[in-house]
Amino acid sequence: MNNNPKFSVGTRVKSIKAFRHGEIGYVEKFKESASGGKTTYYVHFGGDKRASFYESDLQEAPYTGHLKKPKDIKVRGAISGIFIEAERYIETTEPSEIKVTTRKDVTSKHFIDWYFKMEDWADISPEHYDFSTITHSDDYIVLGYFHGDKLDAIIRVDEYDDKYYLSFFFVNGTLQYQGIGQSLFQFVLNRFSDKKLILNVYKDNSPAVHIYKKYGFEVIGTGFNKGYKPKSAHYIMQKM
Repeated sequence: MNNNPKFSVGTRVKSIKAFRHGEIGYVEKFKESASGGKTTYYVHFGGDKRASFYESDLQEAPYTGHLKKPKDIKVRGAISGIFIEAERYIETTEPSEIKVTTRKDVTSKHFIDWYFKMEDWADISPEHYDFSTITHSDDYIVLGYFHGDKLDAIIRVDEYDDKYYLSFFFVNGTLQYQGIGQSLFQFVLNRFSDKKLILNVYKDNSPAVHIYKKYGFEVIGTGFNKGYKPKSAHYIMQKM
């Protein structure tokens, strides 16, 4: 059996097969043959557009912006039980990178414009927000997904008593369903693969609960958020 598949979950790939030829998507999951044969990759192209391929049908695609061809189309379909409609994306030449955040990154106009549209911060203005909570420091790790100098996703990792707690996981709402959050989350899972990872997720956020379970997290308890959404019940989940 191939223990080191060429493409991991979140890898951006291009189809070199006649079907969907040239389209770029990301690996959603893969299944290795029990007999040691070909590995089947399941690729998500956006909306409800998915297909399976063998390794020989794919090539790795560097991320150059959004995941669609530079033309206007619409995709309508179901993702994790959510019915969505997404206007299509314009390709850019800005390279992507995952790295720690700085004060300059999290106080940039681009980041503030999308971050404070999140439901969690609906009643908070940037002037009254503590940006140190999402700035990388000696006390905790904050990683960001960047397009050039534009910060489009963040996640924070805190260590307590040999446990690593994931929080402040947010993705630019205009770039949802393009693999950005999955790439950042997978990066964290790979980097802390030998650690005990724990996160909280709202009970009513069933799509997120479903996704975390796909990544190997299981519910180990419940609680109530004392922060920005008072009395909101959440699950405590741990990577198994």
